[in-house]
Amino acid sequence: MRVLIARSDADAAPMAEALAARGIDAMSQPLLDILPIADAAVPLDGVQAVLVTSRNGARALAAATA
Repeated sequence: MRVLIARSDADAAPMAEALAARGIDAMSQPLLDILPIADAAVPLDGVQAVLVTSRNGARALAAATA
């Protein structure tokens, strides 16, 4: 079986390795580039919860908060 991974490069490699361990041939072709915003700040004063919907969002949030 052969599959296409359309995730960003940061997430594609571990997924390709996991698929290869199961005997699945995976090729990677990211559909977009994830670029962080330099010096972004996320004010969290008064925030009770944050919902993050992706690994990229979690990485960006971690970089933009203390």
